[in-house]
This record gives sequence, structure tokens and C-alpha cells, in this order.
Amino acid sequence: MNRTQKCKANGCDQTHSKHYCKLCEDKNSNHLARNCPDAITLYHGTPFDNIKSIIDNGLRASTGGCLGQGIYFAKGQEAKEVSIGKGDGKKMAIIKCKVNVDPKYCKTAQHSAWLGIKHEFQEWCLTDYTKYRIIGFGVIDGVVNGDISLPRGEIYYNSDTLCTGKENYGKKIVSEYDFLND
Repeated sequence: MNRTQKCKANGCDQTHSKHYCKLCEDKNSNHLARNCPDAITLYHGTPFDNIKSIIDNGLRASTGGCLGQGIYFAKGQEAKEVSIGKGDGKKMAIIKCKVNVDPKYCKTAQHSAWLGIKHEFQEWCLTDYTKYRIIGFGVIDGVVNGDISLPRGEIYYNSDTLCTGKENYGKKIVSEYDFLND
């Protein structure tokens, strides 16, 4: 392998000649996983206290969902409502991800009204835990203690959120609408 030749993935800062995209499994990809054309943007609502662990260790699979074991995702507004329901209206977090929803890796279904969502909504259950990439997170009403690092990622804080440590991310999103509607 020729180590002097740079890979063709736009934005890659690694020293290698070929870029592997874990989402679509392209061994000589011209894109980063966050820009994978085979993936869609989905969201995961969670209690705020989980955010640091999720950024450091990734999302954990649920064992009790209606689609079985897996990582559950929804569209932005529904994920926000789930996080509100799980966090009783305070200390909410929304994780923004690129997800490969190919049926080999992911199940989908219409979910009935649940946790403050008053209508049916589509949900996805990812069964292959390597087929997502965190691309951002939103915090609504909480205090982020310690450093947060999400290089090239997006972050959304509302006015009720405080970060006490250093932040390392790509860009700050000032509008909840822009964060939740990709």
C-alpha cells in the first residue's frame, strides 16, 4: 500500500491511501461516514445524564423495544419528544446520527403514540451496531460538566443549558429547528 498517496475522502485528515466507510462498507470511499450516501440522518432521544457516556462509548442497544434488541432511532421532533418523556421535561439530550437503514442492518415500523408523542411515528431499530455514526448532539436544559469532544460534529444548546468544560466540535447550531430538521 502506498502511504504517500492521500485517500480520496473529502475532509479526511488521516494518513492512508484508501478510506473505509463503515456504514456502506466501501473500501475506497470518497466520503466520510458522516456524509455516507447510503445513510440517512436519524435521532436518538435520551436522558441528559447519558450524553457523556454516549459520546465516549457509543449508543447502547435496548433490549425491550417492540422491534427487539437494537439501537432505536426516530426523526428529530419525535426523538425530542421521547427525550422529554424519559427526562420528565428536564435534562434532555438528542443524539444526531447517520444511520444505514438497509434491511440487513435495520428494522423499521410505525410506533403507536408513546411518551408524549400523540400520533403514530416511524421508528428504526439498528441491529448492527457498527452501522451508525454520531454527527451531533443537542442538549436542552442541563449542565454539561467536563469536556465534550465531538470533532467535526454539530452541537445544539438551548438558553437553559450550561457547559462547564472545554468544547471541541465542528460547529455550533443556534437553532433547534436547524438541528432537528436535516
